[in-house]
Amino acid sequence: MAAAVVAGGLLAGGCGERAEGPAASPTVRLGAAEVAASTVTGLVPALCQAAAKVGDDPGRAGATFYARAHDVLHTLAAALGEGHRDLQAGLLEAKARVEEALAAPGAPGAGEALVSLAGAAERGLAALALTEGPRSCG
Repeated sequence: MAAAVVAGGLLAGGCGERAEGPAASPTVRLGAAEVAASTVTGLVPALCQAAAKVGDDPGRAGATFYARAHDVLHTLAAALGEGHRDLQAGLLEAKARVEEALAAPGAPGAGEALVSLAGAAERGLAALALTEGPRSCG
């Protein structure tokens, strides 16, 4: 299985605690990586927040993207590679479009690219049974 919950909430089955004890935050296994469940559940909202910031402050939108989504997108892509190569490719292509748009002066097209990436992330999370259903940036 490409993804499993190490501690409660997102997916039925495979519940437990991290080694640090009951106060530790729940984690999710994405392929070989263990990621805080809040990072996974916060991925799409972070992309949507970045999209909403682009018009007023492209630099802040980029900071939100890189601080809250970039690394977990790589982890999600790796997990998708274990059986969902089409979704993996779509996610990585959408991420590359965001990075290109954010790197350009004024970040033209970054808002649309971030919304598209949020959709690709939703599809990937759904394929790994790590989402409760589609969300939208709106």
